Amino acid sequence: MIKNWQEQELQKLPSSDGFRLRGENMNRLEVFSDAAFAFAVTTLVVTSGEIPGDYEELLEAFKKVPSFALCFAQMAVFWMTHRSWSRRYGLEDIWATFYTMLMVFTILVYVIPLRLFFSMFMAWIVTPGVLPAEFEATSEQDVIGLFIMYGVGFGVLSFSLMMLFMHSLARKMQLGLNKFEIISTKLGIAIWLIQTVVGFLTALIAWVTPTIVAINSPFLFLILPVGIPLCVRYYARQARELKLTEA
Repeated sequence: MIKNWQEQELQKLPSSDGFRLRGENMNRLEVFSDAAFAFAVTTLVVTSGEIPGDYEELLEAFKKVPSFALCFAQMAVFWMTHRSWSRRYGLEDIWATFYTMLMVFTILVYVIPLRLFFSMFMAWIVTPGVLPAEFEATSEQDVIGLFIMYGVGFGVLSFSLMMLFMHSLARKMQLGLNKFEIISTKLGIAIWLIQTVVGFLTALIAWVTPTIVAINSPFLFLILPVGIPLCVRYYARQARELKLTEA
C-alpha cells in the first residue's frame, strides 16, 4: 500500500534541496539494498582477499587502486541515487520492491565485469605494464564479450533506477508531489533514461557490428558527460521559471 500524504503532514517533513523527505527513516527495502551494495564492494578489495607477503606483492596490490577507485565511484553513484530516491519518496510497494530487487541482483552480478572492465581500461590508458589488467584476453572477441556484459549490466542498473523514478511520478497524487518535486522527478527519469540507452546501445553495437566497430563501442559512454549536464540545465531552467511564476 502507498501512503496518501496530506499537505499538513508534508509541511512537517524535513527537506533537502527543496524536496520533502517522505522516507527519512530507513525502511527494510533500503536496508536490504545497502547490505547488497556493501557485499558487492567487498569483492572489489584491492588485494582480492590475499594479504601481501612482501614489498613486491604490496606494490602489486596497490597498482590495483586506480581501477578499484573507478569501480567504487561507479557503484557509489548507483547506491547514492537509490538512497536519495528512498529518502525523497519513501515507497515500499510491490513495484518499488521489484525494481530494487532487480537493481540488487544486477549489482551482485555486474560487479565482476565492472572490475575486469576498469582494470583493463586503466592498463590501457596508462603506460603498458605499469598497471595490471586482471582480464587476460586471448582475442578481440574476448574483449568485445566483456564490453557486452558491462554494457548490459550498466543498462539494467540504469533502467531499474529510471523505473523507480517513473513509478514515483505515476504516484504523484498519493505522494503529494508539488510542481518543483515533479520537475525533479522528471529530471531523475531523464538522467537515467540517457544512461539506460547508452548502456544497452553499447552492448548492442559490440554484439552486432564488425570487430573494428565493436571494439570501440565503449566510447559511446562519452555521451554521458555531455547529455547529462544538458539535461540538468534544461530542468534547472524549468525550476527557475517555476519559482518566478510563484514569486
